[in-house]
Amino acid sequence: TSVKSSFGFVETVHKWVPLALQAVAFTIPLAAGKYNIGGEGQLLVGATASAAMGIVFFDLPMVLLLPLLLVAGTVAGGLWAGIAAWPMNRFGVNEILSTVLLNFVSFGVVDYVASEVWSDAAAGHPSTTPVGPGGELPMFGSPPMHSGVLLALLVVVTAAVLVRRSVSGYELRAVGANPRAAQVHGIRIGQIAVGSLVVGGLAAGLSGAIEVAGVHGKLLEGIQSNYLLLGIIIGLIARGNIVAV
Repeated sequence: TSVKSSFGFVETVHKWVPLALQAVAFTIPLAAGKYNIGGEGQLLVGATASAAMGIVFFDLPMVLLLPLLLVAGTVAGGLWAGIAAWPMNRFGVNEILSTVLLNFVSFGVVDYVASEVWSDAAAGHPSTTPVGPGGELPMFGSPPMHSGVLLALLVVVTAAVLVRRSVSGYELRAVGANPRAAQVHGIRIGQIAVGSLVVGGLAAGLSGAIEVAGVHGKLLEGIQSNYLLLGIIIGLIARGNIVAV
């Protein structure tokens, strides 16, 4: 078990990274009364974008390739969430339906990229060729733990502080508590709702980027494991409180 060996502990912490980020991806929109059920797809698209950067720019040094990989994955997740957020705001399309449906689209994206574009024929499983050495997260400790753990911790703590202490966080919580009252007081509830989903997508996209850069070194089918379901469960147990997450 995770508490009986140092290796088990490191593996458990590595699993904590995507779970924490997926929980954040769910709880930030939840604070605004919105349900992001698309963290799985956002993770997959983020992982795809990260792998693409790591393969296309294989020879770049770490100082350039690693930030490019992480930023690409994060932005891709935010854009994927934005695809659901726009019709929600413009046409009133329920975000639960659109985010779930986009998950299925992301499966096709991963399958195409891993099987057709940068397929690794020797892998025996749909996966891409590895990213460049400069796209791998530095390791520390023994047994080695990837530094994405520290990055995820920074993101979760920052999200908790911003939701609790910033003006945007206050508006987010106000929209979730009483949208009509928030609108009366001049808060643009549509922008807040869209922004909450996009920010959630950024967190989910980062989880995919870290899985590529810190764990697998490439994109492969099944990289999402069951992180979405567990992330939602964590968010619900925490009752939408990022500090609790």
